[in-house]
Amino acid sequence: RIDGTAEISRDHLLEQSFFAGGSAHGYDLRVSTDHALKWYTGEGKPSGSEDPPEHLGWYLDLLDPMGEDGPTARGELVAAELKVRGERIIVTSMIPSEEPCDYGGEGWLTELTYVDGRPPVGVLFDLNDDGVFDDLDTLDVVVDDPEPGAPATRQLGANAKASLIGIIQQPAIIGAGESEYKFASGGMPADVEVTRENPGSAAGGRTAWGELQ
Repeated sequence: RIDGTAEISRDHLLEQSFFAGGSAHGYDLRVSTDHALKWYTGEGKPSGSEDPPEHLGWYLDLLDPMGEDGPTARGELVAAELKVRGERIIVTSMIPSEEPCDYGGEGWLTELTYVDGRPPVGVLFDLNDDGVFDDLDTLDVVVDDPEPGAPATRQLGANAKASLIGIIQQPAIIGAGESEYKFASGGMPADVEVTRENPGSAAGGRTAWGELQ
């Protein structure tokens, strides 16, 4: 509300959502929508009648897309600081265990383009750990209403991945040129999960070093 606009509601924001999920290479995965955001440039608040609609920002609800009756709320929440790297925002979320005496739960690593909430371009996770980001790292998603002649399934790159060690902390990040590594520590048991990613616009990192005498 830097411009003084008051009473901003969800109606003034573009909705992004997790619309598909599944498993590949031993990981539970999610895919979020890729809606384009057209920024509102008028005064006050957008009416919603613009063509195309204009918005003041975006939001994404942490709903499980694999619920039996559609997207389901499971008590997922973000308790760690968000991190911005390159054009992406890095989100770690958790779903605490329903057992009151259980320390565990689920942990998720999600990445979005911070400007508009869209998933990063291309394949994000190296799920089969072969050092290449390609179709072998994608998820087969069933299309509800495919276009005539189009396949009923599509290969999509996931932008959210469940941790294999339960609830995780915001990861440490090491850039290594064409790959980027995220190191996320768990609670109990104490462990670290390493995720190899496509760095996108943040590609680079240290290419050489020398000791100064």
